[in-house]
Amino acid sequence: LSVALATLLADSGLTSRLEQSARQRLHTAGDHTAQLAADLYQQHHRWTAQTLTELGHVAAVSGYQLAVYDPGGRLLAGSVVRSPPALARNTVHAAGRPVGSVVLTPAEGRLLTAADRQLQHDLNTMHLIAALVAIAAGLLAAFLLAAQLARPLRQLTDAARRIERGDLGARVRPVGAP
Repeated sequence: LSVALATLLADSGLTSRLEQSARQRLHTAGDHTAQLAADLYQQHHRWTAQTLTELGHVAAVSGYQLAVYDPGGRLLAGSVVRSPPALARNTVHAAGRPVGSVVLTPAEGRLLTAADRQLQHDLNTMHLIAALVAIAAGLLAAFLLAAQLARPLRQLTDAARRIERGDLGARVRPVGAP
C-alpha cells in the first residue's frame, strides 16, 4: 500500500515539473531569439523586413509565435497573443543599446507541447500501472500472511469440534517456540 501511495504522490508533482521545464525551454528560446535578433539587426543597423521574416521563421520552426517591438513598444512584426499561457520577453541590444524586444509565446496556445503532453500521459499510465501492481502485491501478501496466521486457529477449532463429537483423542500438534 505504501508503494502505491508513493507512486501516486510522485505522479502529483509531475505536471508542475513538466510545466516548469516548458517555461525554462521557452525562456531559453527567448534568450536565443534575442541574441539572433541582435546579430541580424547589427548586419543592417536597423530592422528590415528580411530580418523580421527570418526571426519569424526561426520561431515558427521552434514551435513559438514571435512578436518584435521597437524600443518605443510599437509592434514591428508578428502578432500579439491575447492571454498566452506563458511568454518570454527579451530586450534586443545592438552596439550596447536597446533596439527593440522580442516576445515568444507557444504556437499551439499551450505551454506543454504535444510531446510534453504525450510524455505526461505515458508517465501517468506507468504510475497507475505501478500503483495497481503494488496494491495487488500488497493484497496477495496480506492474504498469504492471514492464511499463515489463521492456520493454528483452524487446527484448534477442528480439534474442539472433534472433542465435542466425542473424539477425546483429538490433539493439536504444538507449533512454534516451546
